[in-house]
Amino acid sequence: MGTIPKFLSCDNFMEDEDGEYVLHTEAPRFLAKWNEEEEGFDIVAEFEDITAHFNGDEDKITGLFEEMATWYSEYDEWLDQDVEE
Repeated sequence: MGTIPKFLSCDNFMEDEDGEYVLHTEAPRFLAKWNEEEEGFDIVAEFEDITAHFNGDEDKITGLFEEMATWYSEYDEWLDQDVEE
């Protein structure tokens, strides 16, 4: 494996058995938790300031979260296919 993927799915069943997390591995690095009710992500930990990284550009921040939501949706579909097989 040459490079770390931009998004990684994370679980910690000992701490939060229902929590579904995504780690964003590129700048700005952060950990987000899937919020089922709002169908979006909540930031759990910022390792680098997201707002400062994008100079407060809300469109860029929103774009990153939309990209992460798309990735997560595709990942979830992949899991469902894997289970069915």
